[in-house]
Amino acid sequence: MRVAWLLCLCALMAQSLPDPLVLDSFESQEGWDQVAAEGCSIRLTLDRMNSREGQASIRIEAQFPEGCEEGRCYAGMTRRVSGFEGYHFFRFWIKPDAAASNAVFAIHLAISGGREGFCLVPLDQTGWHLVTVSFTDFESDKKETISFSPGDIEAVSLLLASNKAMKTVINVDELLVLQDSNGNGIPDKDETNMLEAARNSEQMADRYYENEDYEKARKYYEETRSLYQKAGNAEKAQEMDKNAKQCVALLEYEQAEESYAQEDYASAMEAYERARREFVLLGDLDMVGIIEERLGELSALTGKPTSPPPARTGLPPASERPRSGGAGGLFLVLLLVAVVGGGVYMWKFRKPAQPEPEKETEPALPSEGKAEEIRKLKARFVYGEITRKDYEKKLRELEGES
Repeated sequence: MRVAWLLCLCALMAQSLPDPLVLDSFESQEGWDQVAAEGCSIRLTLDRMNSREGQASIRIEAQFPEGCEEGRCYAGMTRRVSGFEGYHFFRFWIKPDAAASNAVFAIHLAISGGREGFCLVPLDQTGWHLVTVSFTDFESDKKETISFSPGDIEAVSLLLASNKAMKTVINVDELLVLQDSNGNGIPDKDETNMLEAARNSEQMADRYYENEDYEKARKYYEETRSLYQKAGNAEKAQEMDKNAKQCVALLEYEQAEESYAQEDYASAMEAYERARREFVLLGDLDMVGIIEERLGELSALTGKPTSPPPARTGLPPASERPRSGGAGGLFLVLLLVAVVGGGVYMWKFRKPAQPEPEKETEPALPSEGKAEEIRKLKARFVYGEITRKDYEKKLRELEGES
């Protein structure tokens, strides 16, 4: 009896999930009006030879003239809408004819009170791919976050936009509006297929990362991490966690670079130190080295000493470190200790130079070997094993060797 009751409950829960709102399946062109900026041309056709869902898709061909460099050109289609209360996402299929770095696909919302919202989707892939856009992803034309009720959306436009004279062609199919009944950031449609939702979300995160929009990439990586956790894929969840932290580090670094360019050196130093901490936790010694050089410059400019780099104790617990657990992680730690300890021993007890070198005298350190010694020295400094003064002294000595 209990089993039967549970089966009935599961069936009722599955049936209770609301169906997505099909805004358009693009089996016809009805309901859409053409729209284009001055000088731009637009052509809409039904493409029955190239569809992802159903029997046809809509094909949008936009021609942008010379002069688009001075102001963004756009062309596409628009329609009036209503009844979006309780909805949270748009989802659709797109297929660009070719990847285009100077053009984007844009969703434009006309919102009550004369407000507008934009969400840009890079055209960096060919072939059909699924795009899911949260209503919270929309921004004003000044790239500021906007807040609105879905019920206030009055019109939706699908546009191609460019800042260069060119022709751009894209197919669009199956435009849906989705709900998130439990507020967990996952469309209800995906609740029964978590892995597919995770892959879709990861694809969006990667796209934003490749276009250096690290704030949106971080958001999507964090959502994807949650999806993989719910799907029981711990390895992918750790990978997404690391990617999200990489975005945080890059955002801090971008802020530091911006402050440096504006000669706001105090803010730059604070941001560089925050970025350094994040990159230390990620184990990215190359970026740590770049930041250390910049902090040295700023210290010389301002006369203000920089704070010491975070020590090993600042590392997160092993259970939280991406891709570094178990015996393999312990082996790497022991190997690092052995290599660094051996380097210290060789440095401390190296033979003094002889007045008349013999064949047995240790040869000069080759360039690759010297680079490795410098890397090890940098690692010891980054992890707080030696002071900045000792680090700079030994670095000069290494660089002075022939």
